[in-house]
Amino acid sequence: MQERKEDEFMQHRSIRESLSLIPTKVRGEIRNKLVPWIYTNDHDFAALMPYIQEAVVKQQRGTKPRVAVLSGVGAFANVAPYMNVDAIVSVDRNSFVLDQVLEMADTIRSSSTLADFESSTRRADFFARMKVVGIEADEYWQMEKASFADQHLTASTARYADCRATLLKTPVLTTQGNFVHEPYVKALAEALKNTDITYASFTDLAEWSPEFFDIIQNLPMTKNAVVVWSTNQNQGKPEARMSVGLENYILEGRAAADNLKGKVTYHAPHV
Repeated sequence: MQERKEDEFMQHRSIRESLSLIPTKVRGEIRNKLVPWIYTNDHDFAALMPYIQEAVVKQQRGTKPRVAVLSGVGAFANVAPYMNVDAIVSVDRNSFVLDQVLEMADTIRSSSTLADFESSTRRADFFARMKVVGIEADEYWQMEKASFADQHLTASTARYADCRATLLKTPVLTTQGNFVHEPYVKALAEALKNTDITYASFTDLAEWSPEFFDIIQNLPMTKNAVVVWSTNQNQGKPEARMSVGLENYILEGRAAADNLKGKVTYHAPHV
């Protein structure tokens, strides 16, 4: 048991070090800016949770560490119990977002109960800071809670305990870079070449930057990787969606992009 823990520690340290070695010159445009989307605004994410769980259970485990790669926050605290990965990697060009990711993870780990978490989190301070620049961040928080419903981190003490238990054993790593800048994604792929990416969250990146569909093929994703994404086709409201396998994500994402002006009807994904 001790030997296994040491092996896991070395794997996590290796991933962390590889990410830190990505050259600054390939990171693309980066920034540090207050933004409200540290909370997801994707609608009906809770409807995806059973399908995510089923698809992850069906995945075959190889010998490499399993990694989740998220664009931004990726609602990691809520989804963590379903990912079944050895490490979570948050990718964003905005250092503010990455700082929030690490703070969220640390606050959850250090708060043994939901009540402790609610009293320790600085959500009200964040809302106040955002209001100064004219953004009602509380609206995003309420959208996230509605999207995850009874699967949200704060929905119950049992749910909180489940999420916290997962994060206590799963390192959350960050890397700053533009996810639609191909040199950076290639460097990210090199840093993660000794891992299997079995879960990914790409939000609506491809809707704003269609070249993302080509760029993302550089990453070492497994055949049956779960890909969570979203589209703004439902009257401007991001609709939570998922695909199983990168090829299916590209096909389904491109099909959705061709219908930007139409409302997307939710369909249960085939897993």
